[in-house]
Amino acid sequence: LGWRGHVPTLPAMLEGIAGRVGVEAARIRSGNRKRDVSHARRLLCQLAVNKFGYSGADVARFLGATTSLVSRLANAAEVPGLEKYLPMK
Repeated sequence: LGWRGHVPTLPAMLEGIAGRVGVEAARIRSGNRKRDVSHARRLLCQLAVNKFGYSGADVARFLGATTSLVSRLANAAEVPGLEKYLPMK
């Protein structure tokens, strides 16, 4: 949580991740289970919950997913290189 500065909105994080991993934002918010989509969803959950302090319930509502899924993704092994997905000031 020690990130100082502006906390990005969930839509801004979604667009940033979508652009970096090459997956459409709408697919990340869908129930699609393809590897690239689930990887992007995991990135979003880990950043939002673990780095920026969003609640799992808020992220779940935004994604149209269950709180259980968001919690599981946020607490999974951290994505290697997660820091490169942090927005720049």
